[in-house]
Amino acid sequence: MTVLQPSQIMTHASASVRWRSSPTALKSQWIDHNGHLNMAYYMVIFDLGSDEVFDRVGLGPQYRQRHGLTTYTVQAQICYLQEVKPASTVHTEMTILDVDEKRIHTIQELFADNNTSASATCEMITLSIDPHGPKAAPFPGSVYSKLQTGMKQHRFLKKPAQAGQTLSLSRRSKSQ
Repeated sequence: MTVLQPSQIMTHASASVRWRSSPTALKSQWIDHNGHLNMAYYMVIFDLGSDEVFDRVGLGPQYRQRHGLTTYTVQAQICYLQEVKPASTVHTEMTILDVDEKRIHTIQELFADNNTSASATCEMITLSIDPHGPKAAPFPGSVYSKLQTGMKQHRFLKKPAQAGQTLSLSRRSKSQ
């Protein structure tokens, strides 16, 4: 699998690459009484990862400065797959699942240390927002073009099994 380092997003010629955040060392206050990463801080790490990646495609602070727009996350679902131990260094890898003129559907995977399997996933829907409403607003052409390019590259990637899952309690029949 190919992943892009921070400086490579939108400049890498290869298709089918995930957008990767910089490594982040866990903070001691993120560790819970069970001795692993507290569930709330998974979202903090996913948020930091998406902020960094979105900044590289024009959706960071410059999005507000240049276009008078911002983004809001309107839906997020985390799947916790493995414990993340204290003193770990983590990063996220983002895949764009879909994009339209006002919305981005992404999934991120969280990797700890040198593990090749994800410790968690976070699937999100993010909106482009005119903060004066606030209301949904179309992405400017240059940003939308970068998001579409990313989605076209990412369509060749194997999607995490958690992509598109809904929450439910599975019920087994009494005969099982």
